[in-house]
Amino acid sequence: MDGFRGAPIGGFAYVKKDGTPNAVPVTPFVADDRIVITSTLTYVTKAAAVRRDPRVALLAGGSHVASTGSVVVDETPTWFNRNIRDDEITKFPPTWHFLGIPFHECLFPWYSGHVLIDFEPATIEPAQGGDRVTVASLDHEGRLLITPLAAEVTEATDGITTSGVTDGPAVVLVHEEHDDMADLRQLALAGMVRRGVFTVSSRRGSLAPTPTGTRAQLPAIRSMAKLARANRGLVSDWPHLQASEGHRRSPFGPITRRDPKSISTGPPKWRTTSLGATTTTEDWSGTRPFELGMRARRCGGADQEQHHRDTATHPTDKVVQQA
Repeated sequence: MDGFRGAPIGGFAYVKKDGTPNAVPVTPFVADDRIVITSTLTYVTKAAAVRRDPRVALLAGGSHVASTGSVVVDETPTWFNRNIRDDEITKFPPTWHFLGIPFHECLFPWYSGHVLIDFEPATIEPAQGGDRVTVASLDHEGRLLITPLAAEVTEATDGITTSGVTDGPAVVLVHEEHDDMADLRQLALAGMVRRGVFTVSSRRGSLAPTPTGTRAQLPAIRSMAKLARANRGLVSDWPHLQASEGHRRSPFGPITRRDPKSISTGPPKWRTTSLGATTTTEDWSGTRPFELGMRARRCGGADQEQHHRDTATHPTDKVVQQA
């Protein structure tokens, strides 16, 4: 499990509605000896897929696991803060900047709320090669596999040698992280493997630098907030964690969060509070709302009610996803 605990990024594969594999970059976490993949309510594509078909695979930190996953919704940040927050901050440093915005819960009311995909790593296998370029496929028994590739892949690539990969539908995933995780890029190529050669049929994403600045970020933030509100109806009948019972394996406890005043004044300072916000790096578009020089305002009255209705997603969720 050490490979998953230490890996900031990895490739996660699931099965789409049409029975073909798909893959996205994620940040893997480990809680109670189970692997946890988190997602905010803005993008629940892979969680919905896992509910339809529980087959999953993860390649990260030099380790590979194929398993079956389960999905649960946590509409508060309590479990995340309790079990994953510290690891998330370590693996995704820009979190500090976002949490440093005073009253960020008010400015970004869709920030909280998570869908959790967790699975038990029954058999962990070593993976030769990294996870920057991988191919996700189904073997002869229908098991999901993620295989590292040594090939250099670009948006213009049409064919790739995939020795040892079973013939059939597959998806090649390339992910890149730049500037201390501030710019996150991914490219996915869907196609078919025939006799050791993968042929591209469609593309999504890009490895080009992500636009930065307030003007580029605001439309993406508005879009994510809108999607989060729409997805609440979709997940309403999914299993939910209840505040009174905590996680099915971990009790609720005090929430530890960084004092925003410490962001620009020196080493981290910590305090315990009853209110927090959490993040996920399921899929990325490079949106960095902490760059927004927005004036904080207090939440109260109608604003606080809207906060409870709209808490849903995280700004680093990626806009390009497919079922």
